[in-house]
Amino acid sequence: LISVQIGERTLFSKVIDSTYPDYARVIPSSERADKIDLVVPRTAAKRLKLMAESDKHGSRACCISPAKGTMSIGTSDRDATLSVTYAAALKDEPDIGFNIKYLAEATDILGDLRLRTLGPGDPATLTSEAYTNLLMVLMPMRT
Repeated sequence: LISVQIGERTLFSKVIDSTYPDYARVIPSSERADKIDLVVPRTAAKRLKLMAESDKHGSRACCISPAKGTMSIGTSDRDATLSVTYAAALKDEPDIGFNIKYLAEATDILGDLRLRTLGPGDPATLTSEAYTNLLMVLMPMRT
């Protein structure tokens, strides 16, 4: 138990003894050979986030399809999906999913992002030409 006294007030808190995950294990190595390497345009992520906010089902998962050059939200079991086409070098790579709010917020701050990952179930690294010393890690999401 820990207590902190500030003026006439005393704050009591229970100290938690625990071990935390090694965050370095989650950050992908820069020496790996990524299978998926693409640019996520700021405009596409922003438009898709706006559509997601107006979607009555509240979709959060964004499916990026490098083969089609699209970013979409929604699932195949629903009546419709919302989609944004972006200028992509069409590559025969698997579809990959991320939280659209995270992608849109990252592009709001950093502009267009370069997304690299080993595959749909692996963490992705996000980098930006505008901020060369910044590396972000984004965990995938099922679409």
